[in-house]
Amino acid sequence: MPMQTTEPTENLEVVQLFNSLTVLSLGEITVQSSTPFELSVGCEWPIIVSSRSPITLTSLPRTATRSVPRLHFAAKDNLDSRFAEGWKKLPDELKVRILRYNLTVDEPIHYCRTTGGWPWGQVLLPHYLLMPLEIAGIAHEVFYKTNTFFLKPGRSNASFRYPNLPNNQYVRRLVFQVKPERPHWKYVPKLASGEYGFANLDYVQIQLDWTAPRENPLLSLLYLARQKAVFKCDGDLEFVYWHEPGMRVYDSDTEKLLEDAEFRVRDIVAFNMK
Repeated sequence: MPMQTTEPTENLEVVQLFNSLTVLSLGEITVQSSTPFELSVGCEWPIIVSSRSPITLTSLPRTATRSVPRLHFAAKDNLDSRFAEGWKKLPDELKVRILRYNLTVDEPIHYCRTTGGWPWGQVLLPHYLLMPLEIAGIAHEVFYKTNTFFLKPGRSNASFRYPNLPNNQYVRRLVFQVKPERPHWKYVPKLASGEYGFANLDYVQIQLDWTAPRENPLLSLLYLARQKAVFKCDGDLEFVYWHEPGMRVYDSDTEKLLEDAEFRVRDIVAFNMK
């Protein structure tokens, strides 16, 4: 990742470093610190950076073999009473904007069924939860309210691990991926009814993964039609096929069944039904 120093300009948006900061870099970010700070990219060993001028970090284009880099900045000096006094003077709206910049990522955050947590949450949140109660409380809500979360049942089809109920009330955007088959679909109406604690969703996307269906799609619909899912929030359906574009995966009869099933399944899921 090239690193360069730049002279301050009127139009330059500079992030002042007063504390630790973790971000996904999808382009450029310009930072400035009056004291030396640590900089690490991903899991690499950190380096100490000293510069009173703004420093611009430019990430290389994303490719199939190169993921989006995670940048972590850590101020070397401890915060003093001036930070606490300044923070107290900020309006609540500005406090939320500051924490949102640090705690929100662009891509959906996947739930790890093995560890029972959100991997990005385990990276971003702990530092803020150790701060004074006011900052910890705002950070906790901001993380859940401003990110999009991704869930799907386990491979066994008989289990569905989801986050702790007290946290789910803060989630506003959710992606839920299932196969259009009986073992998976049973979770969708329960999600819509609020059984899993997602009571305040603004938007939900139901992804139907029809890669190599094990059941005749139309026969599955006979079961699905008896368990309609009615969401109070906005949302949409997305049909997922995990194969290369243009690759023929199914024979013509199966493709016709899938097209017919896609059309009919839209009568089984309803959104914005307040």
